[in-house]
Amino acid sequence: MEVLTKELVVASLISDAAKHNFDQLIANGDKMEITRENLAADYSVLLSIRDMYLFLQERRDAEDKPDKDRIKARKEGYDVYMKPMEAILEKAEPILTRLNGIIKREEKQIIGEIEKKNDVMRRHVDFVNDTTKQILLAPDNNDLARIQKLIGSEKSRTAFYGDYHSNIVELCDLLLGLINERKKIMKDNAKLEADKTKWLEKGDIVRATQITEQIEHSERVVVENANAIAQKAFEKISGVALLETNFDTEALKPRTHRWSWRVENIDTMYQKSPELVTKEPNKKAINALLKEKTDADELKEDEEVNLNGLIFYRKPFFVAI
Repeated sequence: MEVLTKELVVASLISDAAKHNFDQLIANGDKMEITRENLAADYSVLLSIRDMYLFLQERRDAEDKPDKDRIKARKEGYDVYMKPMEAILEKAEPILTRLNGIIKREEKQIIGEIEKKNDVMRRHVDFVNDTTKQILLAPDNNDLARIQKLIGSEKSRTAFYGDYHSNIVELCDLLLGLINERKKIMKDNAKLEADKTKWLEKGDIVRATQITEQIEHSERVVVENANAIAQKAFEKISGVALLETNFDTEALKPRTHRWSWRVENIDTMYQKSPELVTKEPNKKAINALLKEKTDADELKEDEEVNLNGLIFYRKPFFVAI
């Protein structure tokens, strides 16, 4: 089969170009200035150029027809196989997107619930450890009162602790008991310190030493009680293992990702980024309306009709294709 080239096409048109005096027409057209004085003569030359153009256009379309018919037949043949597959895939794509989105949202919620439960578990121990340290280091009753308020706030976090709220209530009550114990010891130790100072002033080292040991013993008791509470907090959750957030997802992995876009509010777009929005006449609808009016003979020969900003008028054509 001969390969068609530009050169072969040009050669096939040489005789027709000569018959229509192509070179002379183009030469006359190129040097034409179209003045009022030469209007009729120039118009005649332009009509000759137009006639040759239409002749070549008709010949080209006739030569193109077999190729177009082959392309059309080839497309129709392939479409027998491709169109059903295309329909299935196009129908499936939005369904896959929707279902995958549902699965991912559900799994995100599950992970959130797992992380929240793990946070609750860790919070038991962290809160008790931190609070016992504050209680033991509190310098006075004012600081202990501040810690009491913190404990009260933690105790009221019903929604956060959920099913484990009773655990934190019990632990908070133990911490409040520790504060009361600490207050009593601080009061008792203040009295003991005063007694110790008296005995030292009297030179009774033995009695002063005994009081020091008594004070140290009281402090050790508080520390031991604090450690016991911390241990109890650990025991409260030791039987509950932290949950893993990694699991086999049911969501599909997309074949690929491509950047895309969608319009959420075209009015806002037009206001903020007018270069991204076009306002164009609907040519198909306008032509249909024009045909309707011309068929009904509603338009006058030499009059313009303004229809809500759309003007119908008689436009002259001379040599335009």
